[in-house]
Amino acid sequence: MHAEIRDAVAFYLDPFAPLIEAMVRAEGGPEAFVRAVRCSFPGTADLPEALARAAKTIRGRVIAYQQFGIGPLLEMVRRAERDPWTGEEGPRRLRFTDRFIEFLGAHWAPLGVMNDPTGLNAHWIPNVCRIYAQLLAKGSDGRSGADHPDTA
Repeated sequence: MHAEIRDAVAFYLDPFAPLIEAMVRAEGGPEAFVRAVRCSFPGTADLPEALARAAKTIRGRVIAYQQFGIGPLLEMVRRAERDPWTGEEGPRRLRFTDRFIEFLGAHWAPLGVMNDPTGLNAHWIPNVCRIYAQLLAKGSDGRSGADHPDTA
């Protein structure tokens, strides 16, 4: 039963895994991601540790975002596919708002820092937002589609 619960949570409720995957892809893949994390945490040994540091950073930013009362943290979007369990067309799922990703990016990839002499951090927020949206739009069968903001 544990696998079934994990599958349902991933499909409907988990905005975290696609965000971390978007962060890894935006950095240029796993090896580049580890190198990027080492800029702030030089002792980072490997990808699992880098992913743990990313997860802990996101956790901290979620708490700070809520404490500052900046705006909605999550929103619902419709997936561009049929629900594999109920057959519903366009099932809804949770995703982080772009505003939250901007808030996270200001901490994760700040502008004007010494370890970013060429200004690549300026591309982090738009790249992560784009990749995150693409990952969420992908159907569970791997087909791409567009998620639609849910107004209901």
